[in-house]
Amino acid sequence: MCEMEGTRPKWVIATPILAIAFFLIALSCEKLAAAPCIAGPRPGTTLRLDLAGGRYQAATYNADGTVHLISYDASGNVTGDVVYADNGLRIQEAQSGLKVFNYTYEPGNHVGLSSGQFEVSILSDGALVNSFTFIQEIMERSSTQVDGCTYPTVQIRRANKTMWDVHTNVTTMIFSPDLKLPLMSKSIHADGKVTEFLVKHIQVNDDTK
Repeated sequence: MCEMEGTRPKWVIATPILAIAFFLIALSCEKLAAAPCIAGPRPGTTLRLDLAGGRYQAATYNADGTVHLISYDASGNVTGDVVYADNGLRIQEAQSGLKVFNYTYEPGNHVGLSSGQFEVSILSDGALVNSFTFIQEIMERSSTQVDGCTYPTVQIRRANKTMWDVHTNVTTMIFSPDLKLPLMSKSIHADGKVTEFLVKHIQVNDDTK
C-alpha cells in the first residue's frame, strides 16, 4: 500500500480513467452493432431484407420510382423477380425464367394508398396470359419495429379472384410507405395453402448474393 502523505496512489487515478475508457469502448461497439434506421432510400440504393426461415430479398430503388424486388430461398435460389410501381403498391412487371409478364390495371393504371377495385390483365409477348379482379382495402395505420427502428406502416388487405377460379386469394400485409415494401405478409390461397413472411433485418447492401 502507498502511505506517502499528500500523494494519491496511482491505482486510484487509473481506476476511473479505465472505467471511462471501457464505457466509451462499449458504447462505440454498441453503435457499430446497431443497424442504422433507413427512411426513404435514394435511387440506386439496394436493401437486403432478411426474412424468417433464412430467406431474403434484395430491393433496388430505381430512378423512375419503381422498386425491383428479387426474392431468394435459404439456399440463394431466386423465387421471385418483380418490379413494383406506384410507391411499391402495384406490380408492373414480373419475370419467371426468360418469360416477362406485364400487368395493366383498369380503370386507371394507378394504385394508391386507398381502397379500390381493379380489373388486372397479365400479358406476355403481347398475348393475354391471365386476368383477375384486384380488390384493395386499407385497414389501420400504425407502426412496426425492425432492428429497433420504428417504421410508419399501413395494414392492407388484398383479394385476387382470377377469371378461372371462383375462389379468392386473400393477402394481409403490413406495408411501409417509406420503404415501399411490406414488412409482414400472410396469404391464404384458393387451395387453402398459406404463405407468409416477416422481415427480421434490413441493411443497405449492394452485394446480396
